[in-house]
Formats: sequence, structure tokens, C-alpha cells
Amino acid sequence: MLKKLVYSRRAILGEGSHGTVYTAEEQDTGRVVALKVSRVSLNVVRSPLRHEARVLQLLQGHRAIPALLGHTRRPHFEYMAIELLGPSLRQTVKRGRALPLETVARVGEQMLSALEHLASHHIVHRDLKPDNILLCPVDPARVVLVDFSIAHHLPAVLAKAASGTDTTSPLVFPTGTTQFCSISAHVGTAPFPQDDLESLAYVLLFLYMGDLPWHVENPWHAEPEVYMQSVSNAYTTKQALVNYALPITIPLEIAHILDSAAQRELNGLYLSTVARLRSQCRDLAYSLGERDIDRDSLNWSPVLPPASLPPPGVRSDSGYASGFNVFGQSNHPPDALGCTYNDREPVNEYFTDSYYETLYETWSIAYGRRLSLTLPPDVAEFLDGQLPDIADIKAFLPPLKT
Repeated sequence: MLKKLVYSRRAILGEGSHGTVYTAEEQDTGRVVALKVSRVSLNVVRSPLRHEARVLQLLQGHRAIPALLGHTRRPHFEYMAIELLGPSLRQTVKRGRALPLETVARVGEQMLSALEHLASHHIVHRDLKPDNILLCPVDPARVVLVDFSIAHHLPAVLAKAASGTDTTSPLVFPTGTTQFCSISAHVGTAPFPQDDLESLAYVLLFLYMGDLPWHVENPWHAEPEVYMQSVSNAYTTKQALVNYALPITIPLEIAHILDSAAQRELNGLYLSTVARLRSQCRDLAYSLGERDIDRDSLNWSPVLPPASLPPPGVRSDSGYASGFNVFGQSNHPPDALGCTYNDREPVNEYFTDSYYETLYETWSIAYGRRLSLTLPPDVAEFLDGQLPDIADIKAFLPPLKT
């Protein structure tokens, strides 16, 4: 339990549409933590941070999961404290540069281990991206997966899908980040563990190439039609990638992850598949000269990306100027999953904390979070009893420096 946390309202680590993360200090010990603060009434039964805290409590004990240090609710705010971590992979990858392949392999190995752990607890992260993988300041060999705001409990997902409710709208199951979400997430399909696997493949491709073969515009800064076209381009280019219709060369280990993600059957083979993919990443790291991937510092030195992406002149701020045709038309059907992309649907994306503003309209004031994002009552009650408490919190606003 944390006793008294004190934080400055100017010490902001990050913020999004559903909360702000501050650095905070435990007054008695001087321990510094990351404190996530969300404005929410006590009338809200299913509050956002309680769900995330429960999921984190369920997943405690794995090195790729942040240590949960405390959670509490006050009349107007909810708080969650986790260990203080470093910059994200997004911040680490320099513009126009990539990361060494051995580093990509080690990140892949650790994240595959995390996905094994999530799947063993029936959790789907749903928003795996470079922004949500953080470096660890006290362990330079470790990276950590954060932001379980829209993590789904798989049994609840299956119950929703079996209920007969239309689940094809992106507003039924939050999509995550369009740049890195799976093809199935684009069309609102219920989230499976394989969606996390596909997103991880895109993350590793981003680290290896320093970019992705698609780009999604920020909807706040682009015209609506430009934004929607960029989302559509991302969708079709991902299809081209998984169908081997892009003229780019990627490491075999990433290709294997993409191939495995396409197998969406829910059976006992998923965990063994992820274990095999993890072993392949370990072998790749060792073959490239790594000695002890569990203890040696990760190498974040920028390198020139492979000459696999189209030159900058071919790319535009809204993705590929001519969309899918930059790479030639695929001979495969529009969607191997039997879905077609509807660009008239609302597409939720490009928010740093994984939330889409229109989701506010779908929430009941009294219940806050949709049932598809809620753990079973018995599991939730058990985890609530395990959550570490924050005894007291004090915020202050220091004067601006002149």
C-alpha cells in the first residue's frame, strides 16, 4: 500500500482523452511513481481505471507487465499508480532511422512472452503499439507493455459475439490504434489473441524499417475525406502485406508472426504457437551476436533502415498518394476474413491513450464502461480485494517559472 502520494499538476508524463499521467512521490519514502488520474464521478459503477487496475492486478508477476502499486477513488477523481518507466519505443526510434535487428528480435521475444502471459489469463490487449511499450530505467534489458485501458476479457468477448448482437461496428469493440491494429479490428470483428499477435508484427516491422508502408492521418488535423482515405489505404496495404503482395523484404521471424496471426481459431495451439515464435526471436538474437538477452542492455543505437520502403518522394502525408496501387493490385480477395471495409463507418483512432471521443456517447452515465470491457463479477470482486490501496493523495500547482 502507498501511504501519501504528492504530485505536481505540472509534472505531466503524458495525457489523453481519458486521463493524465503524472510523476508522483510517496511522501514518507521519497519513492517516485507514475500516477494516472482520471476524472470520474462515484456514481459511475464501471469506472475506467478500476478496469485497468483489475487487469494489471490479474497479470502481476511478469517482467513485461508494469508493477501495480496502488489504486483509489475519490469523489471526483480516480487514481492508479504504477512503477515509473522510461520513454516509449515510439520516442526511441529516431525519424528516418531504424533499430538494429538484434534489438528488434529481443523486443519481439519479450513481447511474445507478454502475449503468452496475457493469453494464459484470457486477456486481449487490443492496443499494442510502439507508444505502449516503454523502456525500463532500472533494467536496461527490459521493455514493458502498458495501457490496458481497452483490454478485453476473452470469455466476455465470446459471450458478446454469441449473443446475436451486431458486432461489425467499430463502436462495439474499441479498435485500438488504426496504424497498428489488426485487419479484423478495422472491420469491428471481436478481438482475439491473434489480433495482438498481428499488431506485434506491425510494431516489429516499424522498429526494423523505421516506418510502416502505410500512414494514418491525425483526424484533428486532416480533412475528413483525407483522413478516411488514409485509413482505407492502411487497411488495404495491410492486406497486401499479409497476402505477400508488397515488394518489401522483411525478416522471416516477422513473417512467421503474421502468418500465425492469420490463424484465428481458438484452441490450445495458440500458446504453443507463441512459444515457438518466441524461440525463433531468441535464436535470431543469439545468431546476431547477443550474449545474454535476459540481462545485457538493449542496443537503442539508430541505424539506417533497409532499402525496402518506397522512397520519401513516393510517400505523402496521407499515406500513399495512389493508395494500394503503388504496389500493384493484389490477386487475393479484398479480405481474407470475408469482410469488406466500409469507409462510412466511424473509425476510432489516433488517440494516445487508446480512447475514441465518440465512445463517450455509447456509455451509460451510471455504468461508465461497456460490458464487453468488464471482467466477470466473481473475478472482479476477487481482484478488488487484491488491489493495493493509496491511503492519501495531495495535488499542488506550483507557480510558473518566469
